[in-house]
Amino acid sequence: MLAEGGYHWNAGIFLFRADTYLAAMEQYSPEILLACRAAMGNRHMEKKICHPDPDAFAAAPSDSIDYAIMERSDKVAVTPVNPGWSDVGSWDALFEIANKDAQSNAIIGQAVTIDSSNNLIHSEDMEVAVHGVENMIIVTHGNKVMILPRGTSQHVKKSRRSWKVKTSGADYRRSDLRRANFCVFSAWRSTSWARTWQ
Repeated sequence: MLAEGGYHWNAGIFLFRADTYLAAMEQYSPEILLACRAAMGNRHMEKKICHPDPDAFAAAPSDSIDYAIMERSDKVAVTPVNPGWSDVGSWDALFEIANKDAQSNAIIGQAVTIDSSNNLIHSEDMEVAVHGVENMIIVTHGNKVMILPRGTSQHVKKSRRSWKVKTSGADYRRSDLRRANFCVFSAWRSTSWARTWQ
C-alpha cells in the first residue's frame, strides 16, 4: 500500500477556527465538550492564570482529537508540509533546537557556566552555576532539581516516580524547602549541589 505513494504521515498538527472545532466536538464527541464546559464554568483564577476545575475536566473521555473528531468528520483536508518540525517531546529534543552559547550550552533561565559545554540548563526558579560539566541536562522546578546525562531524558518519568515515593507522607515546611535558592554543580565536587538541600 505504501509503495503506491499518495500517503502522508500524520504529524498531529491541526488548524481550525474555534467555532468550527466546537461545532465538530458537539456533533461527534459531546461528552468531551460538556466536561470541558463544566471545567471552565467552575474555573478559578490566580491573577492571570486560569485553572479549570480538575474534577470536571477529569470526567472527559480520554480520546485523542484524531479519534474524537478527525476520523469522523467529512470536513477534513490534508496538505504536505516540511517545516523542519520537532514535537520537542523530550529534554534532549529541546537541547537540539535551543539557542546555544559559544560553548554549546543551551541556557533557559538563570545560569552561569564555567569550563562547561554541551549542557541544557533550564532553571526559572533558582540560580544555577556549573563548573567543568559536559553533556548534562539540569532542570529545576520550584525546589526540585533533576540532573541526568544528555541522551537519557527518556528516564524522566522514573525520576518523578522516585521523587513521589521518597516524599510521600513527608511534611515539608515551605520555608525549609526554600532555604536553597542557589545551586552549584561541579564535575570535581558532585555532592556540592546536595548540600543546598540541608
